[in-house]
Amino acid sequence: MPCDEVLVVDDDEALRAVAAEALQSDGFAVQTAADAVEALERMQEHRPSLVLLDLMMPGLTGWQMLDAMQQTPALRDVPVVILTGFDARYDLPPGRPVLHKPVDACLLVLVVRSVLHPGADATVRNLKRP
Repeated sequence: MPCDEVLVVDDDEALRAVAAEALQSDGFAVQTAADAVEALERMQEHRPSLVLLDLMMPGLTGWQMLDAMQQTPALRDVPVVILTGFDARYDLPPGRPVLHKPVDACLLVLVVRSVLHPGADATVRNLKRP
């Protein structure tokens, strides 16, 4: 069975590193992108299993990246988990899981597992807290 591939898109280098380490420790293949333009370019070359997406980034925002993904048939059905510092009072993209920053590494892995494998055992394997 091929490994699930997660693309972490966030302008915060430290968050990208923490998310990548947590996901890799649990057996995921991980790519990172510092902004939405880089992420969309990577996705044209290789479609990930799931995207972890920050909403507020310089240049192209996470909302704009979601719009671009919806306009691209090959990317339209890629699951997206939102990473944000916004609180629940703000309008967040509907129908998508949301993780609020600062993100707990164990919770991040559990959410990714539950989105990619609904109904499966979503326990965290071999996770070392970064």
